[in-house]
Amino acid sequence: MKVHTPEIAWHNRDPIYSLDFQYHNGTVHKLASAGVDKAIRLWEVKRDDEGRGYVEFLANLIRHSRPVNVVRFCPTGNVLASAGDESVIFLWRQKEQDDGCNPFRDDEEESENKEFWTCYKMLRGHLEDIYDLSWSRDGTCIASASVDNSAILWNIERGEKLAIFSEHKSFVQGVAWDPCNQFVATLSTDRICRVYNINTKKVVHRISKFVTNIPQPDGTTNKKVSRMFHDDSMGSFVRRLTFTPDGELMLTPAGCVEMDDKTVNSSYIFTRTSMSKPVAHLPGPQKPTVAIRCCPVYFELRKAKNGESDGELTKPLFDLPYRIVFAVATEDSVLFYDTQQTIPFALISNIHYHRLSDLAWSEDGSILMISSTDGYCTFVTFDPEELGTPSQQQPKVASQKMGETPLVNEKPTELQTANQKSPEPAVVNGNHDETANNQPAAVPKANPIQVRSAGGSNGARRIAFTTLSNAGTTSQPASSGSPQCSPSTQAVPVTTSQIAESASGSTNQAAQPTSTNQGVAAATANQLASPSSANQGTAPRRIAFTTLGSGGESKPSSTSGSQPRRVALTTLTASGPAANQSAATSSTAAAPPVTPETPGSGDTEASPMETDITKP
Repeated sequence: MKVHTPEIAWHNRDPIYSLDFQYHNGTVHKLASAGVDKAIRLWEVKRDDEGRGYVEFLANLIRHSRPVNVVRFCPTGNVLASAGDESVIFLWRQKEQDDGCNPFRDDEEESENKEFWTCYKMLRGHLEDIYDLSWSRDGTCIASASVDNSAILWNIERGEKLAIFSEHKSFVQGVAWDPCNQFVATLSTDRICRVYNINTKKVVHRISKFVTNIPQPDGTTNKKVSRMFHDDSMGSFVRRLTFTPDGELMLTPAGCVEMDDKTVNSSYIFTRTSMSKPVAHLPGPQKPTVAIRCCPVYFELRKAKNGESDGELTKPLFDLPYRIVFAVATEDSVLFYDTQQTIPFALISNIHYHRLSDLAWSEDGSILMISSTDGYCTFVTFDPEELGTPSQQQPKVASQKMGETPLVNEKPTELQTANQKSPEPAVVNGNHDETANNQPAAVPKANPIQVRSAGGSNGARRIAFTTLSNAGTTSQPASSGSPQCSPSTQAVPVTTSQIAESASGSTNQAAQPTSTNQGVAAATANQLASPSSANQGTAPRRIAFTTLGSGGESKPSSTSGSQPRRVALTTLTASGPAANQSAATSSTAAAPPVTPETPGSGDTEASPMETDITKP
C-alpha cells in the first residue's frame, strides 16, 4: 500500500467536497471532483513505475453557480450527477465533440478540455442545499438528501419525483440506495437513521437508541438507554452511509457509544435481517466518522498463515462466502476493515491539514482516493492481491443483469410527518376499518369505471355510466370508450342515497337524498317515464348512486368547490313499488346512457369513471 498526496491545485486550492470514480470504462480510471469553486473537473488517474498515483486533466464542467457538495457517477457509467447549494441536481453526459451550444461555457476555463460533457437535465424539488446522492443499481433512479430535512427519490428517465421522505426534524446529510432495490436509508443530524421501503414508501426501521447492560458490583445489571448517533455539533456536514455491494450489510458513520463517563466514536454494521439494531460496532479514533465506501471487488476468505492458529482474526464475522473490504473516513484519518474481523487491518492518518470529506474506490479496487477541505486529494494504491485474492464466487445481486432489477414506477408520494393530520380510515364497502368486522354489503360485479377531470373552477368531473336492461343486456354507451357493465340483479343496502334523474334534456342531474331503499325505489318510480325517453321507445332503468362521507354519513354533492367524495354506484332491480311502472316499457331497447354536463367541461369526451373516487 502506497500513500501519496501530490501538490496539485485540484480546484484552485479551494476546499474539495466530493469525488467519485466512473465504472464500466475499461482500464481507464476516470475521476470526478468538485468543491467550493463551483466547477466539476474530470481526471484520468494513472500509476507510475513505482506504483504511486497521478492524474491527467480531462475536462472542466461549468454550469453550477454555487459550491458543489456531491458528485456521483451512474453505476452504468454514462451519466454523472452533481448537486450543491443551488438545491438542484444536474445530470451530465459525454458528447463526441464540442458543438458550442453551451451558453454557460467559459472559453478560458474549457480551452484545454479533452472531453466534452453537457448538462442535459436538471431535477428541481429541494428547497435547500443538497448534501448527498445515491444511485439505484440499474441507474434509472437516484436518491438525494438535503438540509431542508427531506430526501427525495427521483426517476431519471421521466425526470419526476417518486417519493418525498420528510420525517426527519433536521438536516439529512447522507442517503444510500440498497443494491437489492428494496430499501433506502437516510441519516440526519436529528440523530436518527431511517430505513424506507422503496415499494411502500414507508419507514420500516427507525434507528436512534439502544440499550446497554452495565454490570454492577453486586452482580446485577442496570440497563442504560443511549443515543446511537452524534448530534449537529459534529464538525463535518456529511454523514455518508452505504450498503455493501451485495446488499447484505448496511454501514453507517457518525456513531457514538456512551461508555461510563466518556463517548466513543464508532461506526455501525446492520444486516438485512437486523435493520432495527446493529450487529456490530467499530470503535474509531478520537474524531467522528464521516463517510464509508466499499471496495467493489469481492475477495476470498483469508486463511490462517503458517504458525498461526485458526483464531478470531481468520474466522468470518459474517456468514459470507467472500470477504468485502471497506474504508471508513474520520475527520482526520482513514481505517480499513473487512467483513472477516472487527478490528481494522490498516490505518492512515496525518495526511491532511483539514477535515476529510469523501472517499472513492476505483472499479478494480487498486486505488482509493481521499478528498479533504484543505484543497488536496490523497492517492492510496494497492499492489495486485495486496488486499486479497479476488473471489470467483459472486453474489446473486452482482450476477444479475441491469434489466432484472425491478423498476420503481409508483407515483410521487409525500410521506406523513408528525405534525400532519393522520389519514382517515380506509373505506371498505362503505364501512370504516374500525367497523370492518360487521358484515359488509355485497357489491355487484362490474367492469372498472374510470374518471378524469372535466375542467372548471370547482374541480367537477364528468361521469359516464351504463344503464342495465331487464333482459340482462347492457345498453350501448354514448361514448365508444366507456366500458359496459356486466348485468347483476343483486341489490345493495343503501343507507343514504341520491337519486339521479335521467332526463335527456337536462344538463345537470338533480339528486334527492332518501333514507331507505324503499324510498329510493318510490322516488325513482315517478321519474322513470320521461317524455323524451317515451318518444324514443326505450325503457330507462333506475340507477342510484350513494355518496359516502368520511364518517358514514351521506353528504349531497356540491358544486361550491368542495372536494369530490367516494362514490359507490348501485344498480337496483325492477322490484317493489316501481316494478309495475317499469314493466310497461321493458320490452323495448334500453335507453342510451345520460352523460351529465359539468361547468367548464367544454366539448371534451367523457372518460369512464372508477368505482372509487378518492380525494385529489
